[in-house]
Amino acid sequence: MDQDQAVSGRVARAVPFGLWVAGAVAGIVVLIGLAVRSVNSALAPVAPVVIAITIALLLTALLEPLRRLVQRTGLTQGTSAALTMLIFLLGLTGTFWLTGAQIASGAQDLVDGVSNGLDAVQEWLKTGPLGISGDQIANWIAQGRDWLQSNWSSLAGGVLQAGGAISTFSVVLLLALVSTYFFLAQGRTIWLWFIRLLPLPTQQPLHDSFRRGWLAVLAYSRTQIIVAAVDALGIGLGALLLGVPLVVPIALLTFLMAFIPVVGAVLSGVVAVLIAFASNGFTAALIMVAVVLAVQQIESNVLQPVLMSRAVDIHPWAVIIGVTVFSYLWGVMGALVSVPVMAMAKVVVLNLRGHDIYPQLGTDPVLPYGEGPTSPDEPLVPDEEEAPPS
Repeated sequence: MDQDQAVSGRVARAVPFGLWVAGAVAGIVVLIGLAVRSVNSALAPVAPVVIAITIALLLTALLEPLRRLVQRTGLTQGTSAALTMLIFLLGLTGTFWLTGAQIASGAQDLVDGVSNGLDAVQEWLKTGPLGISGDQIANWIAQGRDWLQSNWSSLAGGVLQAGGAISTFSVVLLLALVSTYFFLAQGRTIWLWFIRLLPLPTQQPLHDSFRRGWLAVLAYSRTQIIVAAVDALGIGLGALLLGVPLVVPIALLTFLMAFIPVVGAVLSGVVAVLIAFASNGFTAALIMVAVVLAVQQIESNVLQPVLMSRAVDIHPWAVIIGVTVFSYLWGVMGALVSVPVMAMAKVVVLNLRGHDIYPQLGTDPVLPYGEGPTSPDEPLVPDEEEAPPS
Protein backbone atom coordinates (compact mmCIF):
# COMPACT_ATOMS: atom_id res chain seq x y z
CA MET A 1 0.00 0.00 0.00
CA ASP A 2 2.79 2.44 0.95
CA GLN A 3 4.60 1.60 -2.29
CA ASP A 4 1.47 2.30 -4.34
CA GLN A 5 0.98 5.63 -2.58
CA ALA A 6 4.61 6.54 -3.23
CA VAL A 7 4.23 5.74 -6.93
CA SER A 8 1.03 7.78 -7.09
CA GLY A 9 2.78 10.69 -5.41
CA ARG A 10 5.65 10.59 -7.91
CA VAL A 11 3.20 10.46 -10.81
CA ALA A 12 1.23 13.40 -9.42
CA ARG A 13 4.42 15.43 -9.05
CA ALA A 14 5.59 14.48 -12.53
CA VAL A 15 2.40 15.77 -14.19
CA PRO A 16 2.03 19.58 -14.01
CA PHE A 17 -0.95 20.84 -12.05
CA GLY A 18 -2.15 22.86 -15.07
CA LEU A 19 -2.33 19.67 -17.12
CA TRP A 20 -4.51 18.04 -14.44
CA VAL A 21 -6.85 21.02 -14.55
CA ALA A 22 -6.96 21.02 -18.36
CA GLY A 23 -7.71 17.30 -18.38
CA ALA A 24 -10.51 17.70 -15.83
CA VAL A 25 -12.08 20.56 -17.80
CA ALA A 26 -11.78 18.60 -21.06
CA GLY A 27 -13.39 15.56 -19.43
CA ILE A 28 -16.29 17.65 -18.14
CA VAL A 29 -16.82 19.22 -21.58
CA VAL A 30 -16.81 15.78 -23.22
CA LEU A 31 -19.29 14.39 -20.69
CA ILE A 32 -21.62 17.36 -21.14
CA GLY A 33 -21.40 17.00 -24.93
CA LEU A 34 -22.19 13.29 -24.73
CA ALA A 35 -25.11 13.97 -22.39
CA VAL A 36 -26.56 16.63 -24.71
CA ARG A 37 -26.14 14.36 -27.72
CA SER A 38 -27.75 11.44 -25.90
CA VAL A 39 -30.72 13.53 -24.78
CA ASN A 40 -31.10 14.97 -28.28
CA SER A 41 -31.06 11.48 -29.82
CA ALA A 42 -33.54 10.14 -27.25
CA LEU A 43 -35.98 13.00 -27.89
CA ALA A 44 -35.70 12.86 -31.70
CA PRO A 45 -38.48 10.24 -32.21
CA VAL A 46 -40.92 12.36 -30.17
CA ALA A 47 -39.70 15.73 -31.45
CA PRO A 48 -43.23 16.97 -32.37
CA VAL A 49 -44.45 16.29 -28.82
CA VAL A 50 -41.43 18.13 -27.43
CA ILE A 51 -42.14 21.05 -29.79
CA ALA A 52 -45.77 21.16 -28.66
CA ILE A 53 -44.84 21.14 -24.96
CA THR A 54 -42.15 23.76 -25.55
CA ILE A 55 -44.68 26.01 -27.29
CA ALA A 56 -47.09 25.41 -24.39
CA LEU A 57 -44.46 26.42 -21.82
CA LEU A 58 -43.68 29.61 -23.76
CA LEU A 59 -47.38 30.43 -24.08
CA THR A 60 -47.85 29.73 -20.38
CA ALA A 61 -45.09 32.17 -19.49
CA LEU A 62 -46.61 34.78 -21.83
CA LEU A 63 -50.19 34.31 -20.58
CA GLU A 64 -49.52 33.85 -16.86
CA PRO A 65 -49.67 37.61 -16.07
CA LEU A 66 -53.06 37.80 -17.81
CA ARG A 67 -54.32 34.76 -15.91
CA ARG A 68 -53.28 36.33 -12.61
CA LEU A 69 -55.13 39.51 -13.55
CA VAL A 70 -58.27 37.57 -14.45
CA GLN A 71 -58.11 35.51 -11.25
CA ARG A 72 -58.09 38.68 -9.13
CA THR A 73 -61.76 39.11 -10.04
CA GLY A 74 -62.52 36.20 -7.70
CA LEU A 75 -62.55 33.30 -10.18
CA THR A 76 -60.90 29.97 -9.52
CA GLN A 77 -57.61 29.18 -11.20
CA GLY A 78 -59.24 26.73 -13.62
CA THR A 79 -61.92 29.21 -14.65
CA SER A 80 -59.42 32.04 -14.99
CA ALA A 81 -57.20 29.79 -17.12
CA ALA A 82 -60.11 28.95 -19.42
CA LEU A 83 -61.07 32.62 -19.71
CA THR A 84 -57.43 33.54 -20.39
CA MET A 85 -57.23 30.99 -23.21
CA LEU A 86 -60.49 32.30 -24.65
CA ILE A 87 -59.19 35.89 -24.59
CA PHE A 88 -55.94 34.76 -26.21
CA LEU A 89 -57.66 32.81 -28.98
CA LEU A 90 -60.14 35.63 -29.66
CA GLY A 91 -57.32 38.16 -29.78
CA LEU A 92 -55.26 35.96 -32.08
CA THR A 93 -58.23 35.29 -34.35
CA GLY A 94 -59.14 38.97 -34.43
CA THR A 95 -55.60 40.00 -35.29
CA PHE A 96 -55.42 37.60 -38.21
CA TRP A 97 -58.92 38.56 -39.32
CA LEU A 98 -58.04 42.27 -39.37
CA THR A 99 -54.65 41.86 -41.00
CA GLY A 100 -55.00 38.42 -42.55
CA ALA A 101 -55.73 39.58 -46.08
CA GLN A 102 -52.79 41.94 -46.16
CA ILE A 103 -50.51 39.40 -44.53
CA ALA A 104 -51.62 36.61 -46.87
CA SER A 105 -51.15 38.76 -49.94
CA GLY A 106 -48.05 40.44 -48.52
CA ALA A 107 -46.08 37.32 -47.61
CA GLN A 108 -44.97 36.61 -51.16
CA ASP A 109 -44.74 40.35 -51.83
CA LEU A 110 -42.37 40.56 -48.87
CA VAL A 111 -40.12 37.94 -50.44
CA ASP A 112 -40.35 39.67 -53.81
CA GLY A 113 -39.51 42.99 -52.15
CA VAL A 114 -36.39 41.56 -50.55
CA SER A 115 -35.40 39.98 -53.88
CA ASN A 116 -35.93 43.30 -55.67
CA GLY A 117 -33.89 44.97 -52.96
CA LEU A 118 -30.99 42.63 -53.62
CA ASP A 119 -31.23 43.42 -57.33
CA ALA A 120 -31.26 47.13 -56.54
CA VAL A 121 -28.19 46.75 -54.31
CA GLN A 122 -26.37 44.92 -57.10
CA GLU A 123 -27.25 47.64 -59.61
CA TRP A 124 -26.23 50.39 -57.20
CA LEU A 125 -22.86 48.73 -56.60
CA LYS A 126 -22.27 48.77 -60.34
CA THR A 127 -23.52 52.25 -61.21
CA GLY A 128 -23.15 54.06 -57.89
CA PRO A 129 -20.18 56.00 -56.54
CA LEU A 130 -18.37 52.83 -55.51
CA GLY A 131 -18.27 51.52 -59.07
CA ILE A 132 -18.00 47.90 -58.01
CA SER A 133 -18.80 45.45 -60.76
CA GLY A 134 -17.06 42.31 -59.59
CA ASP A 135 -18.63 39.00 -60.53
CA GLN A 136 -18.15 37.67 -57.01
CA ILE A 137 -20.47 40.27 -55.48
CA ALA A 138 -23.04 39.61 -58.18
CA ASN A 139 -22.81 35.89 -57.46
CA TRP A 140 -23.27 36.47 -53.73
CA ILE A 141 -26.36 38.58 -54.26
CA ALA A 142 -27.75 36.11 -56.79
CA GLN A 143 -27.18 33.25 -54.36
CA GLY A 144 -28.93 35.19 -51.59
CA ARG A 145 -31.92 35.88 -53.84
CA ASP A 146 -32.10 32.28 -55.02
CA TRP A 147 -31.84 30.99 -51.45
CA LEU A 148 -34.66 33.29 -50.34
CA GLN A 149 -36.92 32.20 -53.20
CA SER A 150 -36.20 28.49 -52.89
CA ASN A 151 -36.38 28.31 -49.09
CA TRP A 152 -39.40 30.52 -48.48
CA SER A 153 -41.81 27.63 -48.76
CA SER A 154 -39.68 25.43 -46.51
CA LEU A 155 -39.29 28.23 -43.97
CA ALA A 156 -43.00 28.91 -43.94
CA GLY A 157 -43.85 25.22 -43.69
CA GLY A 158 -41.09 24.07 -41.37
CA VAL A 159 -43.40 23.63 -38.40
CA LEU A 160 -45.90 21.84 -40.61
CA GLN A 161 -43.27 19.32 -41.64
CA ALA A 162 -42.24 18.81 -38.00
CA GLY A 163 -45.83 18.30 -36.99
CA GLY A 164 -46.33 15.84 -39.80
CA ALA A 165 -44.20 13.32 -37.89
CA ILE A 166 -47.24 12.74 -35.65
CA SER A 167 -49.98 13.48 -38.13
CA THR A 168 -50.53 17.13 -39.00
CA PHE A 169 -49.65 20.56 -37.74
CA SER A 170 -53.16 20.90 -36.31
CA VAL A 171 -52.45 18.03 -33.90
CA VAL A 172 -49.30 19.74 -32.61
CA LEU A 173 -51.14 23.04 -32.30
CA LEU A 174 -54.06 21.39 -30.47
CA LEU A 175 -51.67 19.60 -28.10
CA ALA A 176 -49.87 22.89 -27.42
CA LEU A 177 -53.12 24.73 -26.66
CA VAL A 178 -54.49 21.95 -24.44
CA SER A 179 -51.15 21.75 -22.59
CA THR A 180 -51.14 25.51 -22.14
CA TYR A 181 -54.57 25.38 -20.52
CA PHE A 182 -53.54 22.65 -18.08
CA PHE A 183 -50.25 24.42 -17.27
CA LEU A 184 -52.21 27.59 -16.49
CA ALA A 185 -54.98 25.80 -14.58
CA GLN A 186 -53.04 23.08 -12.76
CA GLY A 187 -49.38 23.92 -13.20
CA ARG A 188 -48.67 23.49 -9.49
CA THR A 189 -50.34 20.09 -9.33
CA ILE A 190 -48.47 18.84 -12.40
CA TRP A 191 -45.14 20.15 -11.14
CA LEU A 192 -45.52 18.70 -7.64
CA TRP A 193 -46.49 15.33 -9.14
CA PHE A 194 -43.23 15.35 -11.07
CA ILE A 195 -41.04 16.64 -8.25
CA ARG A 196 -42.36 13.95 -5.86
CA LEU A 197 -41.07 11.26 -8.23
CA LEU A 198 -37.49 12.37 -7.51
CA PRO A 199 -35.38 11.11 -4.59
CA LEU A 200 -36.54 12.64 -1.32
CA PRO A 201 -33.32 14.60 -0.52
CA THR A 202 -33.47 16.37 -3.90
CA GLN A 203 -37.15 17.34 -3.86
CA GLN A 204 -37.06 20.49 -1.72
CA PRO A 205 -33.87 22.05 -3.19
CA LEU A 206 -34.97 21.46 -6.78
CA HIS A 207 -38.52 22.65 -6.06
CA ASP A 208 -37.35 25.95 -4.55
CA SER A 209 -34.71 26.44 -7.25
CA PHE A 210 -37.04 25.84 -10.18
CA ARG A 211 -39.72 28.10 -8.65
CA ARG A 212 -37.18 30.89 -8.86
CA GLY A 213 -36.09 29.80 -12.32
CA TRP A 214 -39.68 29.95 -13.56
CA LEU A 215 -40.00 33.47 -12.16
CA ALA A 216 -36.99 34.42 -14.30
CA VAL A 217 -38.72 32.96 -17.37
CA LEU A 218 -41.85 34.98 -16.55
CA ALA A 219 -39.76 38.16 -16.29
CA TYR A 220 -38.07 37.42 -19.61
CA SER A 221 -41.37 36.70 -21.38
CA ARG A 222 -43.00 39.87 -20.06
CA THR A 223 -40.02 41.93 -21.20
CA GLN A 224 -39.85 40.33 -24.64
CA ILE A 225 -43.51 41.11 -25.36
CA ILE A 226 -42.93 44.79 -24.60
CA VAL A 227 -39.66 44.87 -26.55
CA ALA A 228 -41.19 43.13 -29.57
CA ALA A 229 -44.17 45.50 -29.57
CA VAL A 230 -41.92 48.58 -29.36
CA ASP A 231 -39.69 47.24 -32.17
CA ALA A 232 -42.67 46.50 -34.41
CA LEU A 233 -44.31 49.84 -33.69
CA GLY A 234 -41.14 51.86 -34.21
CA ILE A 235 -40.00 50.19 -37.43
CA GLY A 236 -43.55 49.92 -38.78
CA LEU A 237 -44.18 53.62 -38.10
CA GLY A 238 -40.90 54.54 -39.78
CA ALA A 239 -41.81 52.49 -42.86
CA LEU A 240 -45.27 54.10 -42.93
CA LEU A 241 -43.89 57.64 -42.78
CA LEU A 242 -41.38 56.85 -45.55
CA GLY A 243 -44.13 55.45 -47.76
CA VAL A 244 -42.55 51.99 -47.84
CA PRO A 245 -44.96 49.27 -48.99
CA LEU A 246 -45.84 46.17 -46.95
CA VAL A 247 -45.93 48.05 -43.63
CA VAL A 248 -48.09 45.42 -41.87
CA PRO A 249 -45.96 42.41 -42.95
CA ILE A 250 -42.79 44.31 -41.99
CA ALA A 251 -44.21 45.16 -38.54
CA LEU A 252 -45.46 41.59 -38.00
CA LEU A 253 -42.12 40.12 -39.08
CA THR A 254 -40.31 42.51 -36.73
CA PHE A 255 -42.56 41.50 -33.83
CA LEU A 256 -42.05 37.77 -34.40
CA MET A 257 -38.32 38.01 -35.07
CA ALA A 258 -37.81 39.99 -31.84
CA PHE A 259 -38.30 36.72 -29.93
CA ILE A 260 -35.15 35.31 -31.58
CA PRO A 261 -32.27 36.93 -29.67
CA VAL A 262 -29.55 38.83 -31.53
CA VAL A 263 -30.22 37.37 -34.98
CA GLY A 264 -33.92 38.22 -35.19
CA ALA A 265 -33.53 41.99 -34.86
CA VAL A 266 -30.75 42.06 -37.46
CA LEU A 267 -32.69 40.01 -40.02
CA SER A 268 -35.93 41.98 -39.64
CA GLY A 269 -33.99 45.24 -39.93
CA VAL A 270 -32.23 44.07 -43.09
CA VAL A 271 -35.57 43.12 -44.65
CA ALA A 272 -37.04 46.57 -43.89
CA VAL A 273 -34.00 48.34 -45.34
CA LEU A 274 -33.95 46.23 -48.51
CA ILE A 275 -37.63 46.85 -49.19
CA ALA A 276 -37.17 50.58 -48.59
CA PHE A 277 -34.19 50.60 -50.96
CA ALA A 278 -36.04 48.70 -53.68
CA SER A 279 -39.20 50.82 -53.50
CA ASN A 280 -38.04 54.32 -52.53
CA GLY A 281 -34.36 54.47 -53.35
CA PHE A 282 -31.06 55.03 -51.55
CA THR A 283 -32.14 57.99 -49.39
CA ALA A 284 -35.15 56.15 -47.99
CA ALA A 285 -32.96 53.13 -47.27
CA LEU A 286 -30.52 55.33 -45.30
CA ILE A 287 -33.40 56.82 -43.29
CA MET A 288 -34.75 53.32 -42.64
CA VAL A 289 -31.30 52.25 -41.43
CA ALA A 290 -31.37 55.20 -39.02
CA VAL A 291 -34.87 54.22 -37.84
CA VAL A 292 -33.85 50.60 -37.26
CA LEU A 293 -30.68 51.60 -35.39
CA ALA A 294 -32.59 54.12 -33.27
CA VAL A 295 -35.25 51.56 -32.31
CA GLN A 296 -32.64 48.95 -31.47
CA GLN A 297 -30.63 51.44 -29.41
CA ILE A 298 -33.74 52.34 -27.42
CA GLU A 299 -34.37 48.64 -26.91
CA SER A 300 -30.85 47.74 -25.79
CA ASN A 301 -30.06 50.86 -23.71
CA VAL A 302 -33.46 51.75 -22.24
CA LEU A 303 -35.99 48.91 -22.36
CA GLN A 304 -33.74 45.96 -21.61
CA PRO A 305 -31.91 47.48 -18.58
CA VAL A 306 -35.11 48.94 -17.11
CA LEU A 307 -37.51 46.05 -17.71
CA MET A 308 -35.31 42.96 -17.65
CA SER A 309 -35.00 41.44 -14.22
CA ARG A 310 -31.52 41.01 -12.82
CA ALA A 311 -32.27 37.30 -12.82
CA VAL A 312 -32.18 37.38 -16.64
CA ASP A 313 -29.02 39.46 -16.78
CA ILE A 314 -26.96 37.31 -19.15
CA HIS A 315 -23.83 38.61 -20.86
CA PRO A 316 -24.31 39.32 -24.61
CA TRP A 317 -21.42 36.99 -25.46
CA ALA A 318 -23.15 34.15 -23.59
CA VAL A 319 -26.39 34.94 -25.44
CA ILE A 320 -24.64 34.73 -28.82
CA ILE A 321 -22.99 31.42 -27.95
CA GLY A 322 -26.21 30.02 -26.50
CA VAL A 323 -28.32 31.04 -29.49
CA THR A 324 -25.74 29.52 -31.86
CA VAL A 325 -25.58 26.21 -30.00
CA PHE A 326 -29.35 25.90 -29.50
CA SER A 327 -30.00 26.82 -33.14
CA TYR A 328 -27.50 24.22 -34.34
CA LEU A 329 -29.10 21.52 -32.19
CA TRP A 330 -32.82 22.35 -32.51
CA GLY A 331 -33.20 24.92 -35.29
CA VAL A 332 -35.58 27.87 -34.97
CA MET A 333 -37.27 26.42 -31.87
CA GLY A 334 -33.86 26.20 -30.21
CA ALA A 335 -33.20 29.87 -30.96
CA LEU A 336 -36.57 30.82 -29.44
CA VAL A 337 -36.02 28.97 -26.16
CA SER A 338 -32.27 29.58 -25.80
CA VAL A 339 -32.39 32.68 -23.58
CA PRO A 340 -35.31 31.51 -21.37
CA VAL A 341 -33.55 28.18 -20.81
CA MET A 342 -30.26 29.94 -20.02
CA ALA A 343 -32.03 32.35 -17.65
CA MET A 344 -33.72 29.49 -15.81
CA ALA A 345 -30.51 27.46 -15.66
CA LYS A 346 -28.62 30.44 -14.25
CA VAL A 347 -31.13 31.04 -11.45
CA VAL A 348 -31.45 27.32 -10.62
CA VAL A 349 -27.68 26.79 -10.41
CA LEU A 350 -27.14 29.94 -8.35
CA ASN A 351 -29.89 28.95 -5.92
CA LEU A 352 -28.53 25.42 -5.54
CA ARG A 353 -25.15 26.96 -4.73
CA GLY A 354 -26.68 29.11 -1.99
CA HIS A 355 -27.18 32.42 -3.84
CA ASP A 356 -30.90 33.20 -3.73
CA ILE A 357 -31.85 35.87 -6.28
CA TYR A 358 -35.48 35.86 -5.13
CA PRO A 359 -35.31 35.60 -1.32
CA GLN A 360 -38.80 37.09 -1.05
CA LEU A 361 -40.26 33.82 -2.37
CA GLY A 362 -39.23 31.97 0.75
CA THR A 363 -39.57 28.18 0.98
CA ASP A 364 -42.57 26.22 -0.27
CA PRO A 365 -42.52 22.85 1.56
CA VAL A 366 -42.91 19.78 -0.62
CA LEU A 367 -45.25 17.62 1.43
CA PRO A 368 -45.81 13.88 0.82
CA TYR A 369 -48.88 12.71 -1.05
CA GLY A 370 -52.06 13.18 0.96
CA GLU A 371 -50.56 15.73 3.37
CA GLY A 372 -51.23 19.45 3.35
CA PRO A 373 -53.22 21.52 0.85
CA THR A 374 -53.30 20.16 -2.68
CA SER A 375 -55.53 22.82 -4.25
CA PRO A 376 -54.34 23.84 -7.72
CA ASP A 377 -55.57 27.38 -6.94
CA GLU A 378 -52.43 27.94 -4.88
CA PRO A 379 -49.89 29.45 -7.33
CA LEU A 380 -46.55 27.79 -7.89
CA VAL A 381 -44.83 31.17 -7.95
CA PRO A 382 -46.61 34.16 -6.33
CA ASP A 383 -46.41 37.66 -7.69
CA GLU A 384 -43.21 39.40 -6.62
CA GLU A 385 -45.16 42.12 -4.84
CA GLU A 386 -47.25 39.46 -3.04
CA ALA A 387 -44.37 37.22 -2.06
CA PRO A 388 -43.66 37.12 1.68
CA PRO A 389 -40.44 38.82 2.84
CA SER A 390 -37.50 36.61 3.57
